[in-house]
Parts: sequence; C-alpha cells; structure tokens
Amino acid sequence: ILSEAGHVTPNTAAFTPWLLGIQDNLDLHGFTRDEARQELSAFLDACVLEKYRCVRVIHGKGLSSKNREPVLKIRIGNWLMQRADVLAFCQAKPEDGGGGAILILLKVNA
Repeated sequence: ILSEAGHVTPNTAAFTPWLLGIQDNLDLHGFTRDEARQELSAFLDACVLEKYRCVRVIHGKGLSSKNREPVLKIRIGNWLMQRADVLAFCQAKPEDGGGGAILILLKVNA
C-alpha cells in the first residue's frame, strides 16, 4: 500500500477496500496513455464530488500491448501519487481484477 506521502506501508489494516466496498469503476482498456490520464482525472474528480471512498480502476495486464507489458499500470500509480485527494492505492484482490486493476482510497472532504 502506498500512503498519502507516497511511501510503501505494510499496514494493510489502514486500507481495507473489502470492508468499504468498491463504489465505482473505470475501465481503461483500449485507451492510449494520454486518453487514460484524462479519463482517470475526470473519473477521480467525479468520485470525489460524489464522496466515494473506494474505487477501482481497471488498467489491464498488458497482454494486448506491443510488448505484452502493462503500459498503464505503472503510469497510473505515478499519476495517483500526484493527487492530493488520493490517500492510498493497492493492487486489487484476484476476484476484483488482480494484477489488472487497482483499488484507490479517496480523501472525502466534509
């Protein structure tokens, strides 16, 4: 898990998406890098407005990419670390998308 400051923390009790429940999803399959960044930003902005706490972004495993590598996975992590409204994020459990998805804990303002 990455903390708000972007540090890896082994304390998964701080982020338990299976207790919060996934409140919305964004599937980025088929998007270019630039399109994905715009879609992700708009999605997170909307989720914050809705006061969602836990959301899932499906980025895929890269099996259809040129080098069969996950093009968006690393970039999404970097983009999330730049956002003040992202408290933490982690790879999804297998039943929620595993290595092809990321769960995000959002800061909710009162």
